[in-house]
Amino acid sequence: MTDGMPSCHPVLLEPILSVQVSIPAECTAKVLQLVSGRRGQILGYESLTHWKGWDQVTAYFPQAEMHNFIIELRSLTMGVGTFTWSYDHLQEVPDKVKSKVLTTNGKGKN
Repeated sequence: MTDGMPSCHPVLLEPILSVQVSIPAECTAKVLQLVSGRRGQILGYESLTHWKGWDQVTAYFPQAEMHNFIIELRSLTMGVGTFTWSYDHLQEVPDKVKSKVLTTNGKGKN
């Protein structure tokens, strides 16, 4: 079994979430940086018509990067930013992250 695994070209997948972040408009730039810094893919942002002065950022986000997200979000938004998420799809883990995961779990040793 261990001889056959490399020849079948296995891939490591991670769950990707669809995330909607509601924030005061003056915090949008900071939150966009936060999302990008956690391997998030920003899909767009728009002003919320029912909440004057608020924006909603929509992004794809690896579930592995969600730890402590609410703490950083609240810190950047003076405690008022919120988010919702739902599972969207699976995606291949980038090479840099994959090597870290394999090394951490002891599977990267030959």
